[in-house]
Amino acid sequence: MKTPRIGLMGSHQLHWVNLALREQYPTKIISAYLGKTSYPARAFCFAREIRDVDMVYNIYTGETFHRYAFIARMLGKKVVTHWIGTDVYNFYNGIHPYKGLGLSQIHLACSGPLARELQEKGVNSHVLPLVPFHMSMELVPMPETHAVLAYLPEGREDFYGIGFVRQAAAHFPSLPFYVVSNGKARLFPEDNIHPLGHLDTEQMEALYKKISILIRITRHDGWPMMVMEALAKGRYVVSNQNLCGQICLADTEAAALRHLEALVKSPPCVNRQGHDYAVGHFSKGRFMDLWHRFCGL
Repeated sequence: MKTPRIGLMGSHQLHWVNLALREQYPTKIISAYLGKTSYPARAFCFAREIRDVDMVYNIYTGETFHRYAFIARMLGKKVVTHWIGTDVYNFYNGIHPYKGLGLSQIHLACSGPLARELQEKGVNSHVLPLVPFHMSMELVPMPETHAVLAYLPEGREDFYGIGFVRQAAAHFPSLPFYVVSNGKARLFPEDNIHPLGHLDTEQMEALYKKISILIRITRHDGWPMMVMEALAKGRYVVSNQNLCGQICLADTEAAALRHLEALVKSPPCVNRQGHDYAVGHFSKGRFMDLWHRFCGL
């Protein structure tokens, strides 16, 4: 019996999924639809590119995906859509009109909150986090004193909660706050906020040895790599997204400040429960077990 071949398209997370799928299935990255030619030319190239695949697996639902899903279905391919935070946010809030959602036979969502939002919009989905399998799951010893990590990408500071980060820094003036993906020092007049810009993997590993807490107070989220990574490293996570029981859930900024206050009262100690959760839930084996159950190959 022929082993099914899977074609992957969409956002950068497809490379994470490919690390797991290619151990059991032949895979290929579909890219013809990204060309700058006219749509008819891209459609023709897309149809040619998927001739030898049995499934088109798409991560991130853009405004035009229905065109390619239609072509795939016409050619007898199984179509799977894996929703991440951004596309669910756009869909749920009516920012983009998504068409042809019924063309996908299977919908997957990165987290429980995303699945619930899709359900409210009439889309039934299965929860399957997208895991960066290249990420180290090694437990890292805690620093001697507390420090906080925050992710505030340049240009999207408000969405990712710059206001709360500055508020928290003012509330805890002796607590260092390290901000990644943002090097704009003028945005952070507080002496205890340290904008570090973009860090590579080695630099992030070094930073995790200096921090004990990740704060993630955003307008919306999926299952962020940084939260997975922080839990795996044994760090505490304060978030307004109900992703799992190992997170200090804060439905208000006041609640987030209370969580921070409770955490910094005691010396840093490894979040063993968070680490164990990450190791148990973000493995290739568990991902593939769920993938087989939901996707039927």
